Amino acid sequence: MERHTPVVLGESEDGNLLGTVTLEIFGLILDPFKRELRPIRALMK
Repeated sequence: MERHTPVVLGESEDGNLLGTVTLEIFGLILDPFKRELRPIRALMK
C-alpha cells in the first residue's frame, strides 16, 4: 500500500512535526485535551 503526503523541509536544528494530513493518512488524530494520539474511526470507501 502506498501513501502520499505533503513534505515541508526545514533546517537541521528545526524540530520534527507531523501535520494533520499526515496523521489522518496514518489513521490517527490528536486529542488536544489528553495530548495523545488516538485512532480515527473512519469509513473505508
